[in-house]
Amino acid sequence: MIEFPWLDTAEIICSDEWTIIDEEIDGSTPDRFWVKNKKQGIKALFKPDNMQLPQAHVEYAVSKLGRALGIQCAKIKIGEFDGSFGCLSFSETFSKRHRISDGYSLYRCDSFFNNKKSDSNQKIYDNPVEISFKGLLPYISSETERSLFNMLYLDCIISNCDRHGGNYSFLITPNRVIGGLVDLYDHGLSLWNSLRDISLFPYDGLLELPFKEIYASLNRDYPEWVFEFETKLAADEVIQLMKTLECYDFICAQLNKLRSYTMTQ
Repeated sequence: MIEFPWLDTAEIICSDEWTIIDEEIDGSTPDRFWVKNKKQGIKALFKPDNMQLPQAHVEYAVSKLGRALGIQCAKIKIGEFDGSFGCLSFSETFSKRHRISDGYSLYRCDSFFNNKKSDSNQKIYDNPVEISFKGLLPYISSETERSLFNMLYLDCIISNCDRHGGNYSFLITPNRVIGGLVDLYDHGLSLWNSLRDISLFPYDGLLELPFKEIYASLNRDYPEWVFEFETKLAADEVIQLMKTLECYDFICAQLNKLRSYTMTQ
């Protein structure tokens, strides 16, 4: 019996509904595997808790908070599967995913990203794309720009130190155009003061930029979007949700640090 006050009973894993499938697994987290829902056919990644960190709780909390703020995050179920306690992370877009792996490729199969037109129709490109927020702007739509902003803002307030190239993905349209972001996933290394204050997704081409600097840049470049999110964070129902998910104190402290640094710039 799982007894967590923050867990919606509808989001407990029912192992009878899922079956393990033979699917490629990459990344450094051990003992992960893909499963598929027997009735709906939805594919999900099961990740057991490890390293003595309650990653399932964190994954669930970030997913619930992100979606309460209007950010597209993968859905999470928590419970036991195949003898291990952990979480299922799933999204309807997972089966269509093409992952960013490095600065030379936007495809998992390592073929070069040699599009003849961009999502924004502003530039024709045949060279590798600079994988950074500002580097991607010429090639993406305003909707995808907003999705990238959402990802960075969420990472700042939850202190997500694991947003490397394998932990976010773009949808690629049939004519090989960047069509948007896959629902955000893999937030297990968040909400922990002991981790370094860095981001592994560069804002302007610089790796490991501190969250306080990214937050200050977002405030400078997108003040209306920052204001929109912080208005949502101040809403009673979101405050209650964060308290229920046991992340309210952390996020308040994190926001105070981020705002204090921004005021000095």
